[in-house]
Amino acid sequence: MFKSVVTLAGLLSTLTLPATAFSATISALTPAQPIGVGDQTQVNLRISGLEAFTAPSLGGFDLSVSYDDSVVSLTDVSFSTWLGTSFQNEIPAADSVDLFELSLESPEFLESLQPDAFLLATLLFDGVAQGTSDIGISNPLGLEYALTDAVGQALAVDTVDGSITVVPLPAAAWLFGSAVIGMAGLGWRQRAG
Repeated sequence: MFKSVVTLAGLLSTLTLPATAFSATISALTPAQPIGVGDQTQVNLRISGLEAFTAPSLGGFDLSVSYDDSVVSLTDVSFSTWLGTSFQNEIPAADSVDLFELSLESPEFLESLQPDAFLLATLLFDGVAQGTSDIGISNPLGLEYALTDAVGQALAVDTVDGSITVVPLPAAAWLFGSAVIGMAGLGWRQRAG
């Protein structure tokens, strides 16, 4: 418990402490192909640039993921297990979701657990209208750093945003669907008569 309080204090200290020279990258891994209106897709938030199985390991993060809610709708968020036992929180808004996770594990445990790159969270989106939604990653508090290592020191971070393109249902699908409905109606009419 004491270690988690120290890590939380370290995360909050990012308000005043400069980050270490180390820099990680958080990427929004989005689908390469467009999705249709009504289809679901996932966006993986991935951290890379860490040292595998050694310090610095990730102890916590506080990120905001923005999107265009007129194009996509957030349906679910799941956190990964790479921070071990942790406190996790998601705060959805109309066009963004704030993600917070703080590990309750020891620095030694996190160093033995974490490779040089891993998923932080997976977000599921439904396509609601034709268009392109940028998926942006930022710090919800407007701070320069949103990551801490396992002992509470701020980590510098670069972000790589992504996008989701939603396309309407193709005309051929409408034509095929109406033909199936017409044939079903014809079959029902023949059985009824």
